Formats: sequence, structure tokens, C-alpha cells
Amino acid sequence: MSRIVVIEEDLDAAAVAAIKPLLEELSVAEEDVILDLSGVDFIDSSGVGAIVFLYKRLRSRNFLLLLREPKGQPLGLLSHLRMMDLVEGKIDGKIDGKSEGKRAAGEAA
Repeated sequence: MSRIVVIEEDLDAAAVAAIKPLLEELSVAEEDVILDLSGVDFIDSSGVGAIVFLYKRLRSRNFLLLLREPKGQPLGLLSHLRMMDLVEGKIDGKIDGKSEGKRAAGEAA
């Protein structure tokens, strides 16, 4: 079973400080954790640090952290930092059949 947590704001220093108790709680969860990032438009180094913190804590106890539906800047940053293995639904460098960093025909810029 997995616990799904919806993040509804950007993951910057202020937001990470505000959700620190949640991150601590999730880090000792006895189940896999899925962070739904569909509502996140921006992640800075504090947000990356929070994701890495949670990943390492869960991984040390044989649980998974998955990231659901990152888009825009967060998706580009995760790709640049080679963190795409955490993205739910990623298969062979593609998400939902689309290559990372490339737009499908007719997709707006």
C-alpha cells in the first residue's frame, strides 16, 4: 500500500519549512510514499533537498518514494539532476510515451 500526498504549492525554502513536520512524519512511514507534484510549478534547492531527504529515509527502510506528475520547471530540474527514476510511470526515459524534454506534435510551448 502507498500513501499519496498532494503538494499544492511550489517547493521553495518557505514551503519546505512549512511542511517540515509532514516530511518528518512521512520519513518514518511504514509504506511507500507518492508525492503528487501536479500542482507544483517551481522547485528550488530546498525542495530538491526535501525530496532527497525523504527518499534516503524511506530507502534505508526498504520503502519507495515516487513522484507523480511533475511538469514544467520541476520536471526539467528532476531530469537535469538525474532524478527521473523517482518519477512514477517513467519507462526507458519516457513518461507516458513522450521523450523527456521533447514536446509532442501540436503541444504548445
